[in-house]
Amino acid sequence: MMAVLLSACSNNQVISVGVPFADGSTEGIHYKKELTDASSINRLRVILHNEQQVDSLDSLTMEPQAFFKLDDPDDNESEVRRYVWYNESGHAFLSNERGVMSLKDNQEFFRLTTKQTDDLKSILH
Repeated sequence: MMAVLLSACSNNQVISVGVPFADGSTEGIHYKKELTDASSINRLRVILHNEQQVDSLDSLTMEPQAFFKLDDPDDNESEVRRYVWYNESGHAFLSNERGVMSLKDNQEFFRLTTKQTDDLKSILH
């Protein structure tokens, strides 16, 4: 399964990394960088393959601290989009949607181990 996941990485894929912002009635992402190297893309795929789904994140009330998406520029859709929250215990929580106060119907939450979180930080920062 892992070989299939890693081989799915095309040469055109891009990880776009940014910081979410909310300014009055405007929300968005300030994009900081794009990564195109196969090593970062494969490492990110491994993390996503092993993320653990959780029911909800009731304890998170703040804005997400990071955002990333994995795109193929030849397509018009992101393959993966995740908002990221880091906590004091060294874990990261991810969601496919921004809000934690007003949940969306298709919103999913994921928890990373401290090792996965450290690896994610090394990719994104």
